[in-house]
Amino acid sequence: MKISQPDLKALTSFLNLELVSHLYSGPNSNVYLLSDFTSKYILKIYNRMNKDSYLRIEREVNALKLFGMNSITNIPKLILFDLNKFYILTTFITGSKVNIFSELYIDQIIDFGFRMKRSNLITNNLNIVNASDNYLQMNMFFDNVNNKINIIKQNLSERHLYNFFYRQLFERIQSDFNDHIKIYINCSNFTDFLANDYQIFSQSDVGLHNCLEESGRLFYIDFEHSGWDDPAKLIADWILRPYSYMKPEQISNFIHLFSDKLSDQRLIYRLKSILTLINIKWILIRLNIALSGKVEITSDFLNHEINNNIYLLGKKKISLILDNLCTS
Repeated sequence: MKISQPDLKALTSFLNLELVSHLYSGPNSNVYLLSDFTSKYILKIYNRMNKDSYLRIEREVNALKLFGMNSITNIPKLILFDLNKFYILTTFITGSKVNIFSELYIDQIIDFGFRMKRSNLITNNLNIVNASDNYLQMNMFFDNVNNKINIIKQNLSERHLYNFFYRQLFERIQSDFNDHIKIYINCSNFTDFLANDYQIFSQSDVGLHNCLEESGRLFYIDFEHSGWDDPAKLIADWILRPYSYMKPEQISNFIHLFSDKLSDQRLIYRLKSILTLINIKWILIRLNIALSGKVEITSDFLNHEINNNIYLLGKKKISLILDNLCTS
């Protein structure tokens, strides 16, 4: 997505701010650094051609409003927005990108998650929707993952990319999915909706890529997928997202401390039920990005060897987690 210079110039003029630099360009948005010579600001302009852009900006605006109401400070502050013109203006966070997962982050992530408990938050009738691909209802998430498996397989076949290696990978994924659903499909809570008392407000697209650090403190950015969700999914995403860089001992510590903090007796059960699905989901996300044309076809998103290794590493993590949970 490209923003024409006249449009950008008109917007910065309206805001009475100067353009400093173009920080990010992607299929869903462009991000710019602006200044009034005393302070810096972030301007995020969403791609109005995307059918879900209105929902993305609405999620982000409501998230930042929610944080303001609840005195959450390790996030950008909302300055101005226009839903019809698809932009938001926020404060600038003077932080650096995070590339290595530190033990110091565990308590911070858990404390942030605890503050995001639905029962702890003032909402003042904000229209907070459910998070993207939420895990509030187990059977719906199973169906969602299964549908995505079939869609990606079909897309690979239509583009003559469903080669021997991807056939092997998808046979493994489908087998793992089928074995997993057999365990849970007859459970009494398979179709239950997670009660509000156990929900959290989740950033959803969690990971170090959406964090900045300043003086050892984590700041969170990008809330366009945010909403109500199950903390079990947040934990699983932090652990299994490709290149999460969490060490085995950090993973174990993270799970147990988070579970203890939330005092949710069913959290570990729900975590066990979602781990395999999240591992599958990340491979499907990578392939969907590659097939959508958002990246070059030769990138590692479509590299079957890299995807296979990521999937197997995820399975190894899951095995270690389950062994640890059984013995603890």
